Amino acid sequence: MTSLNGYGILFDMDGVIHDSEAIHFKAHAKNFEQIKSYIQNQRHKEISDGQTYKEPEFSFDEAYYAKYRLGTPTSKTVVDMFRGCGVEPNEREIEIFSNNKENNCIKIGEAEKFEGVKTVFQNLYEAGVKIAIVTSNTKPVTKKYLSKGIVFSKKGGKFSEITKYIDGYITKDDIKNGKPDPEPYNKGRALLGIEDPKKCIGVEDSPAGIESIQNGNMPAIGFPSFFAKHLVGKVTDIEIKKLEKEKFAYADAIIEDIQQITPELLTKIFSNYNKELDKEVAN
Repeated sequence: MTSLNGYGILFDMDGVIHDSEAIHFKAHAKNFEQIKSYIQNQRHKEISDGQTYKEPEFSFDEAYYAKYRLGTPTSKTVVDMFRGCGVEPNEREIEIFSNNKENNCIKIGEAEKFEGVKTVFQNLYEAGVKIAIVTSNTKPVTKKYLSKGIVFSKKGGKFSEITKYIDGYITKDDIKNGKPDPEPYNKGRALLGIEDPKKCIGVEDSPAGIESIQNGNMPAIGFPSFFAKHLVGKVTDIEIKKLEKEKFAYADAIIEDIQQITPELLTKIFSNYNKELDKEVAN
């Protein structure tokens, strides 16, 4: 087997390890309806700032989520939802409806783990690759997912199966600046003890995540799982491929299945990435 001692890989969680982006979409969409109702029926009774509701110019459907919101911090999405309704939210409103979105996720239900995750982690681990999770979830939620063997799949797949291969995780509670800022992935790399960014790769399902990785001068693997699974029937296949190409144009590799991540793929990406950097330096 290919040896990758001294190298690392950082996995996003939602949409990469488990198929949860559809849940996040539904939670955001419900939150948008709740925000609209709040502005129209309740806000003016509590706050007298002269701001009034206007009908949004966009519909929060799967295509809109994939194009503009996938991987965006919840708080920013909440702000944009309020602004779409003609209102500038205050800090309390942002906090309330950010928490409301998380509660919506809990109420909606389970997410299934992508098939083959355990095998991917095991093969990387045995090749000497250090592994960590970089997620926009809170630390309690991440810990619950990864450490307590919560059953996410109705088939019985448990996240506890992969924890023995993981060195740790970085959550939104560990950072000040979310994706696309490089801080999450830089902290993930530091957690693995890898100083050279060229020896650490990130895996993401969102354009903001890809940008975060590459802003940290690391190579990136794009896994557009939401596009492949949840836009089918919503837009044409041609539009899906166009979106994937547009949103993941700068990824160093694009995969269609988590099981495509192998030591051999990482070796190829690291080699090509370092060759391109050498060319840039030479020029």
